[in-house]
Formats: sequence, C-alpha cells, structure tokens
Amino acid sequence: MFRQFGITLKLTEVFRRFKGVKLYEIIDTISKEHGVALAKAELEPVYRAEVARLFDTELEAIAGRKYPAGEH
Repeated sequence: MFRQFGITLKLTEVFRRFKGVKLYEIIDTISKEHGVALAKAELEPVYRAEVARLFDTELEAIAGRKYPAGEH
C-alpha cells in the first residue's frame, strides 16, 4: 500500500508494530517517519481493495467447521 509512495516496509515489521492499530494511525505514523504527507482518502481504498483481494484468494475454511446449508 505504501510502495506506490516509494515506501517499502517489511511485512514482519508491519505485523509487529501495527497489529490492532487503526488504519489512520498507521498512515500518520508512517507519514511522520518517512517525512511525507500521505493522503488518508487515497490510501484507504487501496487498503480496502487489498484486504478484499486477500480474503478472496487466501482465506480458507476452518477444518471441522460445520456450515449451515447454503454457506461455504
């Protein structure tokens, strides 16, 4: 998400530092650390699209989970 602004972050670092942190707080922190003014209105849709993509491609059913008819 930040790559398009020339900011590269390691995934492990992002998980360690920002797990459970609100998106806008993450954007503010990264902006300050890298001396840039990242627009939240531009980044939020990029983030939401990536989350949706990951859900579609990476989310897996929980083994043993019983689903109601019509789900899964």
